[in-house]
Amino acid sequence: MFSGSCCNHYVKDCQAIGACIQNMLLTIHELDLGGVWLGEILKNKEAVRELLSLPKELELMAIVAIGHPRDRNQKSSRKALDEFIVFEK
Repeated sequence: MFSGSCCNHYVKDCQAIGACIQNMLLTIHELDLGGVWLGEILKNKEAVRELLSLPKELELMAIVAIGHPRDRNQKSSRKALDEFIVFEK
């Protein structure tokens, strides 16, 4: 959660939140747990706010779901680096 009303560095704070979540996910993995950053849930932020009884002055930025993975052998399909990284000469 983030209280955006007290701060003049909104973009920097959003970047810091992203870095924090990434570090949380790395730690979750290190603890042999599963974790996923749920950004799509922001489409329903008011319902989430109500469900969690969150005050209006806090802005929902993301949800991180943590648990024990059912299948530890999951593979994701990712693009190769050369498909989206451009090297200038």
